[in-house]
Amino acid sequence: MSEAIVKRTGSSPINSWLVWKEVIQIVPLVASLLVIVAILVTLQYWNNPLRVDGFFATLELTCLILPGIFATGAAAVTVGQEREHRTIDWLSSLPITPKRLILTKIAVALAGLLIMWVIAVSLITLLVGPDPLVSRFRLTNTSEVHSDLTPISFPMWGVHSLLVLSAGFYTAWRFKNQYLSLISLLTIAAIPTVLAWIASELFSSHRHLGLGVEFYAWLILSIVMIPTVFLLGYRRAKIVLSPASANRPHALGRVRSLLTSNEVPVFHSDVSSILWQSIHSSRVLYAILAVMFLVGAGHPTDMLNLLRVRYYVSTFIPLASVAIAVALPVAISWAGVSVFKFAGSADQLRFLADRGVSPTKIYIARHAVPIAMVAASVVLCTILSTIQATSGTQSSRYGESPSLLSLTLSAAGIYAISQWVSQLIRTTTVAALVAPAVSFVMYPSTWYWYDLDNRWQVLLRLFAAAIPMLATWWLMQRYMDRRDFLRKILLAVLVVFFTASTSFAARLLWERDLFGEQFGVEGDARSMHMKWLMEQKQQPRPNPVLVPIDSNLFDDVEWFYSDESKVQLASELIEAKRIRPMDLLTNLDQLQSDSTSAAAIDSNAWRGWLVWLMFEQVRFDAAMDDADDAQADDAFESLLPWIDSTSLLVSTLRRSPRWLDQEVADRFEIWLAQSLTRPTTAPFLNRDMVRVAIARLPTIAARNEARRHAIRATRESWPDGPGDRLDPAVFGGVEVLSHKSTELGIRVSYDPKYQLDRMAVAALEAVRLSDQKIYSTDPNRKLLWWERQMHEATVSSLVPPAIGPYSPRYRSLPERMTLIAHVGYQPQKLYPAQFFAMPWESVVEGMKKQR
Repeated sequence: MSEAIVKRTGSSPINSWLVWKEVIQIVPLVASLLVIVAILVTLQYWNNPLRVDGFFATLELTCLILPGIFATGAAAVTVGQEREHRTIDWLSSLPITPKRLILTKIAVALAGLLIMWVIAVSLITLLVGPDPLVSRFRLTNTSEVHSDLTPISFPMWGVHSLLVLSAGFYTAWRFKNQYLSLISLLTIAAIPTVLAWIASELFSSHRHLGLGVEFYAWLILSIVMIPTVFLLGYRRAKIVLSPASANRPHALGRVRSLLTSNEVPVFHSDVSSILWQSIHSSRVLYAILAVMFLVGAGHPTDMLNLLRVRYYVSTFIPLASVAIAVALPVAISWAGVSVFKFAGSADQLRFLADRGVSPTKIYIARHAVPIAMVAASVVLCTILSTIQATSGTQSSRYGESPSLLSLTLSAAGIYAISQWVSQLIRTTTVAALVAPAVSFVMYPSTWYWYDLDNRWQVLLRLFAAAIPMLATWWLMQRYMDRRDFLRKILLAVLVVFFTASTSFAARLLWERDLFGEQFGVEGDARSMHMKWLMEQKQQPRPNPVLVPIDSNLFDDVEWFYSDESKVQLASELIEAKRIRPMDLLTNLDQLQSDSTSAAAIDSNAWRGWLVWLMFEQVRFDAAMDDADDAQADDAFESLLPWIDSTSLLVSTLRRSPRWLDQEVADRFEIWLAQSLTRPTTAPFLNRDMVRVAIARLPTIAARNEARRHAIRATRESWPDGPGDRLDPAVFGGVEVLSHKSTELGIRVSYDPKYQLDRMAVAALEAVRLSDQKIYSTDPNRKLLWWERQMHEATVSSLVPPAIGPYSPRYRSLPERMTLIAHVGYQPQKLYPAQFFAMPWESVVEGMKKQR
């Protein structure tokens, strides 16, 4: 054969036989990636995007799997797989120079990467279309990178894919173990990003890749590392392909020989021999998984919400927090991948099959060690989570600790799908990269919004996990004989179909439980509210003239507490001797002079005003400590203008037909109720200005009538009302999340109009309960239907309703604690109807009666 190769190549620098061999090796990788991307795109249309805390794996990023994983897997296929099967030793014995062999592999990989980029760009263009704002072919797309990393910058990702390809070849030549090679590759590929974040922390005030110093640091490092890593890989490849020198004995080898027994192990059963072989062939992998299991269990994450990751847990290197949070699910996935890799490959298992070991016995033995590791990690994670939940040190964001049942079901699903992917894709590195993505999309994201109160949910999840396990067991005999190609393709289609069908069935059952009582109390309430909305549409009501209330100080200032301009502004205001209300807000004098006008307040203005009210309250309380009568009078005189102006704002905001103004009025009333019922203000309640301020506050009936009018007016005028918007939707000044953030799974009727209808009906039910003075303060009760519906319409679907802003636990907190800062949520977010039907309304009513 060597002579044939020489005759075919002659003096040509291109060996056509070698090129053909490398292309044949690459084709299965390309085909499997196309199938995987097709599955992911189908599931994204069917179900919902893969998410990481506001980070959306959109169709753009899904299509980037093609060049990304190809760059990672090309070296594993052309080098790592040949080193594992010792094919590289045979190639090095042929009359082919190492240089030609190395460059041929790299040339084929580069050509394949170019083809994958052409396919990815074509898919993005066809499925997503051109971005209306910027070109994806710009190196930097926008002045700010959005949270979902779109639009995609093709040149930036292209540079990254070249770095990954170079690193892949280096690690494949450097390490024989493919998992160790993969870990090293990921580490090298992350170096520019990590160093860019360090540069950001040291030299820049920005925190987003793509801005300022950190982006250029990343770009320069990547461009420098590409040829550097390539040369290192080329040098290492020549060493591997050259004749090996005799190994010199060293001290570590002598110590290892003393510790290792020279006796041949004796096994008394087929299973014990398979277990021994599994452990000894995967020692490096199991060591890596053990570390990942310990790290992941030490950072318990509710696996019903696996993909909810806090980027800003670590402000110095945010990627470290992401790696810690996903360590457990990725380790579970890799444990599943290990079943059919190394000693579980078809070539290795064929040895056992030839000696009469049954496929079922081999199947059980191969799963024994990975399942034991996964089970131990689940138990450890549950124990640590329980300790944190009972010790009082757990963050309120994780108020709902993961239970043993939820962790077990989620781990079972991820493991089952990953071991199926491992049997489907023979290349170890590619399977290790694809399995986590496929398992996260096919299993957890289908279930994260469900509660585990119903038995049918548990049964469906067990069914979804059992399907891939049964599929791989059924294929065991053909897998060991390498006759499984057609059947595993057919099974892949069936597995995806049954998983999607299970998701669809779960969705229908969930909707039946939530909305099925069409003839009960809930159904009657919905019908009543919709009927009222339709009737009121035929009865136009004149709207008053709106007076815009803005803030010269707080306009155009991003409301983040870490923002330097905000800190500087607050410092200047605090250092000032006295700030009058009219110094913060505009047109207060116009509201004072016109008793029929209505206020329309700006979003920055009301937040700045509310924060300043709290500051004035704190200053008043501090002045009242050990104050005599004269000092107390002076302190209250300083607070009195804020009370008067706030009550004026409440009365004028209640006349507004905008939903936002009603929400702001609620928050201002809560501050007044809290301030005027404190012991420090009790001696001053008989003052005339205080009596006037209390008189301005509405009764429960008047407040709810204003709310109803605003809800109806908002629904009728949208999207043509002032400030209304489509995406993200703004309803009567209230900005809600995009439908991509709130959709639950199957994309049904989630356009903004339907979203507004759901919000309106739910809010009207809360108003009805407020009329009847039904205030549910039990933190352990179940969510009312309107609370759940409002949660689904306005809160990210990654947040379980049980810990959301409409949850009983959250609504049972003192109102003043939740006016601005929503622990674990966006601090600037306003959730509509959040303070409807709460005890503060009775407090205001009592103040008016005592006046």
